[in-house]
Amino acid sequence: MKRFFAALLCAILVLSLIPAFAAADYSTTSNRGVELETPAAEDFFQTPFWCRLFRSDYIKGLYIMPKPETGNGHLGSVTLPGRVYVLAEKDGFYFFVTANGKMGWAWNEWFDFDRDNTSLVKGGGEDDTPLYPTRSTSGSKLVFPNDDEYYDEAGTMTVKTKTKCGGIYLMPKPENGHGNLGTVACDEEVEVLAERDGYYFLHTADGRYGWNGTEWLK
Repeated sequence: MKRFFAALLCAILVLSLIPAFAAADYSTTSNRGVELETPAAEDFFQTPFWCRLFRSDYIKGLYIMPKPETGNGHLGSVTLPGRVYVLAEKDGFYFFVTANGKMGWAWNEWFDFDRDNTSLVKGGGEDDTPLYPTRSTSGSKLVFPNDDEYYDEAGTMTVKTKTKCGGIYLMPKPENGHGNLGTVACDEEVEVLAERDGYYFLHTADGRYGWNGTEWLK
């Protein structure tokens, strides 16, 4: 429950900032005169997430559409590969905000993540399930901390390694031998949410979760 309310507050903060950013950077009317359609409440993800856009050898940019359908012109474009903040989904389209404040819709097939090992929840609820890998390279499922293991206030730490160019694995459990959920680079900042048996439970800037030893963070 604490995680849900924290995520909800973050979403409200982001949404409150969107109009100011968007108004400064581009029009909400497409090049065909169609006004931007904002999602309905039930279309929003419980926890918005950062996601990379797909890039092919032939297409270098992606149009931002005013509605979750084709044929209404566009509100500009995103240079690929790009990183955007995904807020909602409707009829196979994602509603997102770019780093410089543009917002609109695009077909969800342009968003690059492992769909077979990803969990997404819309419309609220008590589960905290943003975009993240749910199974490690060894097939182990990600374990979340118990409620009493979460810190009252999450803090930010920096990854440290023995070699400057090294990184650390995001492990699915607070113990070794269960594969990994990806890596975090040396000197990258991560959010530390909980602790168990000498391991921190981490949340990365791109929305991933996992565990690693307390000795690897400063």
